[in-house]
Amino acid sequence: MPIVINEIETRVEAGAPGPAILTGRSDARLDPAPALLAGHRLEQVIGEEAMCRPMRFTIDLELPVGAITSPDDLSGLLQQPLTLVLSDPDGEIHREGLIVEVELIGQRARGEVMMRLVLQDPLALAGYSRRTRAFTGKSVADIAKLILEAHQVSATIADGSGTAARVVQWAETDLDFLGRLLAEDGCFYYIRPGAAAGDQQVIVGGTAGSYGAVADAVEAMFVGAGDLARDRGVFSFAPREGLVPGKVEITEHISSTPRTPTTGSVSPDGPSNARTAETDQDHQHRFPPGTATARHANRAAEALTANRRRWHGRSSFAGIHPGRCVSVSNLSLPGAPERYLALSVEHHWQAAGDADSEEVRRNGGGRYRNTFTAIEFDKIWRPWPPPKAPLASGARLGVVVDNNVASGEASPEGSSLEQGVYEVAFPSEPDTDGQPLIQRARLAEPAAGNGRGLHVPPEVGDEVVVIHQHGDIDRPVIAGVLYHGGLAGPKVEVSDGTTTSSVFQSRTGHQLRYVDKKGNEALKLISGTQDHSLIFDDAGKKITLDTQGDLIETIVGKHVTSVDKDQITAVTGNDATKISGNQALVVEKNVEVRITGDQLTVVTGNQLTAVETDLKLEVSGKADGKVAHNLHLVVGEFTNLDTKHLGVTASGRITIDATAEGRFKARDMGIFATTLIVQAKTVAVQAEDELTLTCGSASITLKKSGDITISGGKVEVKGSSEVSVTGPKVGLN
Repeated sequence: MPIVINEIETRVEAGAPGPAILTGRSDARLDPAPALLAGHRLEQVIGEEAMCRPMRFTIDLELPVGAITSPDDLSGLLQQPLTLVLSDPDGEIHREGLIVEVELIGQRARGEVMMRLVLQDPLALAGYSRRTRAFTGKSVADIAKLILEAHQVSATIADGSGTAARVVQWAETDLDFLGRLLAEDGCFYYIRPGAAAGDQQVIVGGTAGSYGAVADAVEAMFVGAGDLARDRGVFSFAPREGLVPGKVEITEHISSTPRTPTTGSVSPDGPSNARTAETDQDHQHRFPPGTATARHANRAAEALTANRRRWHGRSSFAGIHPGRCVSVSNLSLPGAPERYLALSVEHHWQAAGDADSEEVRRNGGGRYRNTFTAIEFDKIWRPWPPPKAPLASGARLGVVVDNNVASGEASPEGSSLEQGVYEVAFPSEPDTDGQPLIQRARLAEPAAGNGRGLHVPPEVGDEVVVIHQHGDIDRPVIAGVLYHGGLAGPKVEVSDGTTTSSVFQSRTGHQLRYVDKKGNEALKLISGTQDHSLIFDDAGKKITLDTQGDLIETIVGKHVTSVDKDQITAVTGNDATKISGNQALVVEKNVEVRITGDQLTVVTGNQLTAVETDLKLEVSGKADGKVAHNLHLVVGEFTNLDTKHLGVTASGRITIDATAEGRFKARDMGIFATTLIVQAKTVAVQAEDELTLTCGSASITLKKSGDITISGGKVEVKGSSEVSVTGPKVGLN
């Protein structure tokens, strides 16, 4: 047997101590055997067992003459339960399974039929059909338990991570999915045969503590001569005192370190979540820090070390199986461990033949041996290379079932969806058992980034096109949305193969329309009710803002309007302008203001109106002016108030001050006051026809003819020095 160290092979010299093939006396039987196999005789059993793989035993047997009468007899054996029992001096080992293959391989001279059966663990049936489904809010251990229970497999869950947000099985058999799921979580499974019927179990674990118990280890002793690196070492099994020992030999094989493909700054993740050409952001999106899957990334280095070193052995002990501990206490080879973990085992049982001793032939039974690979027991084992999910190539069609990112409401699973992440169902996916696969997918949108980009969430029921990053089913991306089921998009126009009108329209009809027709080029923003629109008309070189409701402008800064030609403002209702600061109106030519109703101007501060030439105010009705304090009009030349009636009312004083000459001219003029004081250096009162001064019953009348009439009850004329009355005629009573 070769010894391989650092990939350099050395052959053992002929004649070295120890048997070339380790075999031991063993019995094998089928229990219970189907009625068709009554009277059978086992000829040979060859079996394979490994971590994360169901057992498979090929059994050759001989049936009596006439046992098989038709092909239907063979088909009746398929899916029948069967137990293979291998026994040695240490006890019986029961391996329970189902018959999955039946074949007639020959016939002896006396008519006996040679048959070959293939026995597999019931878990192997999980590898025959593919299915697609998603698990939400369950741990890896829970998912593994559901799969195993669905296939009626007894299992012990020794390890598993916490709750996983979402795990997808896509176009995979349950068996492949189980292996991949456990590997990604840093776990594994193996099948432990039973010491009695019904004891066989699937063990799921992820640490050295979930391996086969050390207390149940196969005890082996080194009994060979010489150095193991030069001679074959022979170990004698002594599981219990007083039993005939089996034998085992172990050598070491060191293989090259597996490689983990990575790019950029990404560190090797090992089997738990290895990736190729993936950015840190994408990786954290799939495996957020602190999640159940991410915590197993720390086991990568241990997995690489554990998968690098292999130990190979052969024995005649039927109880070795994957996951069992083999303990060697007296091995003196430097660096050799005391305990080993069996990873894979190949079994070979042969019925006793002519070459065996007379005692063996007389007692029945046969010869048994196995070969196995192992690692050091205190190393954490991981499958390598890690199982991978099927590649999702091409595009898939899905339907949006949840888009509540805008409202921030909780999804049906109870967690809030991120903005830009939507739940998509794939009703057309095969093997979903009537339950569409639902995945969370990111939406590819123009210029997407932190606080920027075009964000238009698809609605529930929209059909979307989904692709996958690097074919990873767990990394879907919505590439676009399709019109489907007779649903038509908004109206567009095409002429001679050229699009002349295209549009972006919301669900309620809001439109951003691009008109590219020659001679009608325009950009239109139209509300869903068509009541409001903003049109940038390139062809007409104008902008039109049209609203059937109110227009409200709120400007925090400046508002500058520059019009090179005419500006026309037409208001059919009221026009109210409120200015908290100053208003400056500069008109280089004429200003014409026409008001058919009333005008009210309220100024809380000062108002200054400066007119360099003429100012004309024309009022068809009444013009009322109210000044709380002072009204000061300064006119450089002449002020003319031309009206039918003029009323000036003041609660205080009215002052008319003329530096040159002041005149009041009217057809009829009345001055009414409690006290009237006229004070001037010279006072001239001139009437064209008649001037009358009246106070009570006394009056003085001056007529155009020159007559003066003084009337009163008592008329006194007093002078301090002299009183003169002159005239052509003076009459005295």
